Amino acid sequence: MILTDFGKDFAQWLKIVKDEIEGANSRSVVIVCTSILDTQLENLLKKALYIDKDIDNKLFLGGNAILSSLSSKITMSYYMQIISEDEKKLLDAVRKIRNKFAHEINVSKGKISDSIKDSCLNLSIPKGMYVPIDVFIGDINNLDLSYNPNVEKDPIKRFVNTFFYLSQCLFLHNLEFMEVSGEEKSTYFTPKPYEFIELFRDLLQKQNDFIEEHLRKCKKKAKEDIKALKNMLADFQDGDIITYRNEEINSKERLNECIEILKEEYQKFDKELKHRTMDDIGIEENIFEDGFDNTCASIIALTVLAEKLKRISK
Repeated sequence: MILTDFGKDFAQWLKIVKDEIEGANSRSVVIVCTSILDTQLENLLKKALYIDKDIDNKLFLGGNAILSSLSSKITMSYYMQIISEDEKKLLDAVRKIRNKFAHEINVSKGKISDSIKDSCLNLSIPKGMYVPIDVFIGDINNLDLSYNPNVEKDPIKRFVNTFFYLSQCLFLHNLEFMEVSGEEKSTYFTPKPYEFIELFRDLLQKQNDFIEEHLRKCKKKAKEDIKALKNMLADFQDGDIITYRNEEINSKERLNECIEILKEEYQKFDKELKHRTMDDIGIEENIFEDGFDNTCASIIALTVLAEKLKRISK
């Protein structure tokens, strides 16, 4: 896997999972989600363990295999430091909910027992760690930034929120076991530090390009509006009324105020663009000594740092 493709693969995978569980009944949602987590853990363990051609039969397949159950996979992953203590506790809670769904008859009739409801509503994502999957798959127009998954009253939604959190965590743990491009599939390595730096640099660059384009449009619009208002001012007569930004302007004084406001906006757009434009800044070795406080310099600094780390790693 190429590191720069990782974010794209992540988003595509999340969308597939979301589409798969949308509209399914509660029992199916819980069983499918838990099966996905089980598979993710197994894949992580296979990457971390010594691989031979018979590893599935020895460790994962069959009732007597030591890593055949989700419980054993969770425990092994924790002791191998593949997952954190918080992730272990949540995975165990999800596993127990899956077991209740699998064995309680009423669930198959669409009724969720109080025991299952309580177990789902007791699920809690660590503070500051919840990221809506809409952020990753691009559907952010109606994103509710005030939403708190830990006060969700719908038990299945609470479960699904927890599932996506855990699934994201397990997917991102793959960064520790990236496959070496062009080598045997059983060969994995921890990405070199400069690859992480380049990944962050590329994400920042992409965001910066988007904002820079928007600022250019805003600056152009402000310039056009200044020109338009100046033309209106030249032709303004007592008693005239001009509508601008939903405001009715009936005096030259107010027109002049609006022009000054636009000039300030233009200057702010121009200043911010200079913070984000890399045209006049070169990659210099002493950039860290000079300090920096703008986005384009940060991007360059990350590039310099990555190049230094590359030389060190050779």
